[in-house]
Order: sequence, then C-alpha cells, then structure tokens
Amino acid sequence: MSQIRDLKLGQLEQLRQKITALDAKAANAIIAIELKTYNKSDLSTLDVESIHQAAMDLKSYVNDLRRVKKQANDLHEELYG
Repeated sequence: MSQIRDLKLGQLEQLRQKITALDAKAANAIIAIELKTYNKSDLSTLDVESIHQAAMDLKSYVNDLRRVKKQANDLHEELYG
C-alpha cells in the first residue's frame, strides 16, 4: 500500500511540475501578444497572423493547464480525501 501511495505522490509532483511549465508557457504567450500589439498606432503594421498564432497557443496552453489541474486535484483528493 505504501508503494502505491509513493507512486501517486510522485505522479502528483509530476503534475505540479507540468502545471508550472504550462503556466510559464501561457505567460510567455501573453507577453508575445503584448509585444506584437504594443504602441501600434498604425494598424496596418500589425502582424495579424502572428498575433492569431500566439492567441491560439495561449488557448492551447490554458486548456492543457485546466486538464492537468483537474488531474492533480483528482489525485490530491484521492490521496488526502
């Protein structure tokens, strides 16, 4: 029983690390969007495709983050009740 708990604790730590990594990726995507749109008084200079790709990346990271957080919460609940 102790070995199973240790494995689950290891899984929980891995999920926490994934959450941290996804959070950093999402923050970087936000920064990318901000940098691409900062001080753009002339809208014709906006790289719309690049901004769209950064937004799609952000959406993907947020969805992954939600999924991994749910897995971590479920595992935490299983371990600690």
